[in-house]
Amino acid sequence: MDSEDNLENLGNEIKDYAESKGIKIIEGFFIKETNQIISKKEDFKEFLNLVADSNSKSIILDIKRFNESFFESEKEIKENSDKINQIKEKYKTYVEKPFQIRIGWLKEGFSISFEETADWFVKFIEEQEEIETIEQDDKLSVCEECGEKFRDFKLGFLDSSEVEKVCPKCKSKKQKEAEEIIKEISEKLSEEDAFIKCKNSFEREFYLERNYPDIIKNEFISMSKLTQRAKALRDFKARKV
Repeated sequence: MDSEDNLENLGNEIKDYAESKGIKIIEGFFIKETNQIISKKEDFKEFLNLVADSNSKSIILDIKRFNESFFESEKEIKENSDKINQIKEKYKTYVEKPFQIRIGWLKEGFSISFEETADWFVKFIEEQEEIETIEQDDKLSVCEECGEKFRDFKLGFLDSSEVEKVCPKCKSKKQKEAEEIIKEISEKLSEEDAFIKCKNSFEREFYLERNYPDIIKNEFISMSKLTQRAKALRDFKARKV
């Protein structure tokens, strides 16, 4: 993604690549889903390749656009009115631009989703959160780790399945822990021939489910990064020998 975080271009790239792979595109939007899986794929092409290799070659493409309703506040805060106006002025150029793209793939009763959110939208939410000084229970989440309440501005904008489940402090801690786990486990995986010989992401996922179930359950661990590091270590050790 470039510095402009241009999801408009990304949307076109997704459409072009999907069509080149013979994938049918249905442009629509998501409603609440009970059997939803969020893909850990970090590249839309890798995700669409899975769709193309399956017997269910159709996706739902949901492009969410920024609009002026995001600037509306339930209660204007006079002491922060200057800051509110600054935010409006700063982000008004993004009105009608995509802030999130989701690809939905329906397979065997599950909706498997890939999503990309613009960095500028994340920053917009953070800035809005800073000026929201009136505590409202419906805009507070309870951290699943420490049990403390924290303000999650996304509760007003995104589906409940997309909001944060841990506070910023615990999230940062979890991310650092995940990096250390990736280093530790990738070292082990680099020595395991069965893992290195896995032909695709599904086989690698099955292998990890059987041998490292806690890794699969950890949402902060990138399967792609883990695999790439294990293979890189394997190649490095081979050259060193």
